[in-house]
Amino acid sequence: MLVHHPILAIRHLVADRKAVPDKPAPGASNRHQRKTAASRNSSSQ
Repeated sequence: MLVHHPILAIRHLVADRKAVPDKPAPGASNRHQRKTAASRNSSSQ
């Protein structure tokens, strides 16, 4: 890969050194917020 795609190879090596992000808190995802907002809107009608 280094010969054919040197920039990608370097990006992979740099990305490998980064720490893994923490797991998001329960209910913090955008999907969860959309679903709870949709259920609140449909139940109020």
